[in-house]
Amino acid sequence: MSDVSELTTPTGRTRLVALADDPQVVTTHFETDVRTAITRGLKEYMEQLVVNWRGGRQSKFKKVLQSWAEPEVQAEFPSACVYAVEPGTYDARNFTPSTAVLQRDPPVYVRFVAEFMQQVMVEVWTTDPQERVALTKMLEDAFSPVDWMYGMRLELPHYHGMRADFELQSMAYLDAADDAQKRYRKVVFTLAASCTVVRAAIDPATGAATPPATIRVDLEVDDTGAAELEPGGTITVVGATFDARAGGAVVASGAPVSRSGGSVIQVGAGTGAPDKVS
Repeated sequence: MSDVSELTTPTGRTRLVALADDPQVVTTHFETDVRTAITRGLKEYMEQLVVNWRGGRQSKFKKVLQSWAEPEVQAEFPSACVYAVEPGTYDARNFTPSTAVLQRDPPVYVRFVAEFMQQVMVEVWTTDPQERVALTKMLEDAFSPVDWMYGMRLELPHYHGMRADFELQSMAYLDAADDAQKRYRKVVFTLAASCTVVRAAIDPATGAATPPATIRVDLEVDDTGAAELEPGGTITVVGATFDARAGGAVVASGAPVSRSGGSVIQVGAGTGAPDKVS
């Protein structure tokens, strides 16, 4: 019954990431915070949707809002509102903060801080029961349009060019006696959204761009009193047991130690502890 048309996204507006290997360009440009970036992105995406249904009729939203309209604003149907009720959460448990180099001369960096999770509501208003069915089917299709992921991914040029993921969670028709008297026909969708939080990497004291940290680890080993350990064997150093593995790796308390060469662990003479590790 529905046919979501392919539309060309206007320059500078939110677009659907249709391919899994679509290249991403991160920028320093932002117009909103991360929460507003998510609702604005979903709003702009929905404004581009069109559905063809029975009798050759075509429908698209006349208005898509990010918050409820003021009382004096004239209602137009069909319309939709994108909003969030529950607080969003900053999740860093499975996220490693990092720095991206956007430009080297002059230096420009941005930092990826955490993942922001937000439950988003999409409420649709129409005055025709059949149009409500058509719009519901349109959004079901539009909220899961690709075959390489569940949900959809939108690119947000208004928030550093970041990409937000959306997963459809629930849908319900909202029917009430008062709404029926006014010919309102409503449906509400719930989506789980997530987007990486980004900030410019600027030194607050100097205002200069701060580069990503470079970490170097040097390992020195003293061969005096070396003990050779064959794969499959164990050696105890200061109460900790090391297991030799093929490839020259030894494991202590679950932490791997990389070695170049054979399965050898250096033990300080008379102390049972490694000589030099820096």
